[in-house]
Amino acid sequence: MFIKKIIYTLCLLLLFVGWAQAQEQKINGLIVIDFKDQHPEGVMVTNKQSHTSVLTDISGSFTIKASIGDTLYFKGPFLEDRRLPIKTIHFSYDPLIVHMNMEVIQLADIIVRPPLTGDLKKDMSSVKRRNEIEQVYANLGIDIRTLDMQPEEKREDIIPKIGGIPIPTSVNVGALVKSINGDYRRMENLRAYESLDAKLVFIKEYFGEKYFNQDLGIVTSDIREFLLFLYGKEKYAYDLYYSQQDFLSIDQMMRNYAEEFRRRVKIRNDSIREKIK
Repeated sequence: MFIKKIIYTLCLLLLFVGWAQAQEQKINGLIVIDFKDQHPEGVMVTNKQSHTSVLTDISGSFTIKASIGDTLYFKGPFLEDRRLPIKTIHFSYDPLIVHMNMEVIQLADIIVRPPLTGDLKKDMSSVKRRNEIEQVYANLGIDIRTLDMQPEEKREDIIPKIGGIPIPTSVNVGALVKSINGDYRRMENLRAYESLDAKLVFIKEYFGEKYFNQDLGIVTSDIREFLLFLYGKEKYAYDLYYSQQDFLSIDQMMRNYAEEFRRRVKIRNDSIREKIK
């Protein structure tokens, strides 16, 4: 009797697993960066329900299994994160186009303020207009209009105690405000992007177009994409060799990945031609 129960339980379990797998279907997708007409490589696509993740290839394409009701999460360098709840209609698209926005260059969101020294007394006295002073207080979480006082009145009584916690007058106001409103994070992303861009430009100019065209078989229009592809494959080695100016190792690394890159470019171009037909 006990053995029968075990067999019965195993049969139910197998039926359930088979049913669950039958509900999963493949989704063929394509990442598109809005306003850039680019298809980024290396975007992480995650199905948290099934605990599976894949990376987009050089053409921005990906394939992942999902069921109705699952949610796909998209995350890539210098891109805004996206989430997509899967519905029945998504399985009918081949490919499923997923639009993502650039995050790194969003200078319009950065608030420009007068230079700050870190000394609250000096900074307050250097701001002449009332509305500008109110803005400085507002960035610290204080609305002086609700305190029935002028900006210059009882300044020393208010600033050292924000929320009942004493704060020294030498606090770095600039760093505090940037951390509060998110500017600091955007500036860090911008610096990281500019640093990477500087490396790509330097390496391209150091080796020259002739090297990429003749030695590696990479056309001029694909050089930057190849260097980004290489960076995604060997980030640690890439940064290490660059910091040491070890161009012999960089040359060897590029030769090791040139064939794989050319193969991916061919697949991408063939796919584009098929879509045009």
